Amino acid sequence: MYFWGVSYPSEVLWIRNLEEKSVGRVSRFLTRGINRCLILQQVKRMNKSEFVAAVAEKSGLKKGDALKAVNAFIEVLIESLRKGLKISLLGFGTFSVVDKAERKGINPATKKPIIIKARKVAKFKPGAGLKL
Repeated sequence: MYFWGVSYPSEVLWIRNLEEKSVGRVSRFLTRGINRCLILQQVKRMNKSEFVAAVAEKSGLKKGDALKAVNAFIEVLIESLRKGLKISLLGFGTFSVVDKAERKGINPATKKPIIIKARKVAKFKPGAGLKL
């Protein structure tokens, strides 16, 4: 599925197809005149089922076996990160866990200051082999 990024002063919208004029705010946006908009880039996205199909084709596995392999990889990755382990895949990159400190924020609905709790987040650092 292709997505187009369209930019108008101070707002960025992602729309499915420029010909579909009924996608949420896009209809109002496109009536302002597409000639006043700037098309940023075309991005091709791959969902999980497309990824599984590509793995099956590349490896010669059946789609069911490829799905099991992809699911197993994701489960092992999540379990390892929850344990605090760093996962390095040579030529691809490194997955790790980073501690984010507590910080101040603003509740957008009430505009009152709030404290955002400390948390752990997953981080990915691309390896040298992943240069596009």
